[in-house]
Amino acid sequence: MQYELQMLKNLLLKAYTTLTKPDPLLENLPNLDIAHITATSFYRQARKRENVSFCTSLYELDRLIEDKSTQDDKATLKEIQAKLPLCYYSYKDVFLKAASNILPLHRLYNY
Repeated sequence: MQYELQMLKNLLLKAYTTLTKPDPLLENLPNLDIAHITATSFYRQARKRENVSFCTSLYELDRLIEDKSTQDDKATLKEIQAKLPLCYYSYKDVFLKAASNILPLHRLYNY
């Protein structure tokens, strides 16, 4: 059973890597090991020179994600404008990722 699960995992991983293109921005990232530790453990780890400590907040993470999504939207809008025929330019907002994240209003005839 364990062997079959490992083979399935390898097969799915191979299929995933062949279907997705690697993002060049994600290739040279450092290896991070993030953990929640006690004060004593933190003190021990802080004394080691190879460890780096930092603090962040959900607000900062949300801002980074928002900045990235606006950059992606600008690039996507340029790509849409390049490929979209002129007669459909008034509908270009429909093709944006942000528009696809919003569900339409519920109606009685919606199933």
